[in-house]
Amino acid sequence: MPVDEPDLKPATDIETVLGRELESIVGPSKANDAAKRTIAVLRKTEVFSGPLPPPSLLKQYDAISAGFADRIVAMAEKEQSHRHAIMDQELRINAEERKFGSRIALCFGLSLLIAGCYCASIDQVAIGYALFGTFGATTIGLFIRGDVKMTPQAGKSQPAGQINAPKRSKSPKRRR
Repeated sequence: MPVDEPDLKPATDIETVLGRELESIVGPSKANDAAKRTIAVLRKTEVFSGPLPPPSLLKQYDAISAGFADRIVAMAEKEQSHRHAIMDQELRINAEERKFGSRIALCFGLSLLIAGCYCASIDQVAIGYALFGTFGATTIGLFIRGDVKMTPQAGKSQPAGQINAPKRSKSPKRRR
């Protein structure tokens, strides 16, 4: 973005002050030249992050063509709505996965109990105790540990239902 003319006017004051400061470093004969070269390197830089530029920049977009600022704000609002819809969908999917996992665990536990009872009824008491012990250890372990799920991205545990931001692939996708 080009620097406005009013911002360039104080450069002469800066050049004078900088020249005085540089006299002690490079000497009086080279101070003015060094100050001019230093001023030539200085530039005004504005940086912003996020979907919306600062209001002063939005005003400049509107100066280019009427309605540009409104279109930029509408674009940011649409992106935010889209992001919220994706997060809501991910929350619903995670809740369904937890319910499904709980049902599978219940079926597995009941099958261990039934298999243990059957083994005990056919005089295979050691196998029955092993199945009961597996069921008991698994159940007690879940109660102690709580509902914790391993995340595949980081390999760290986190509470179930917590959303991980989708990570973008750094490698370009191949076309087939």
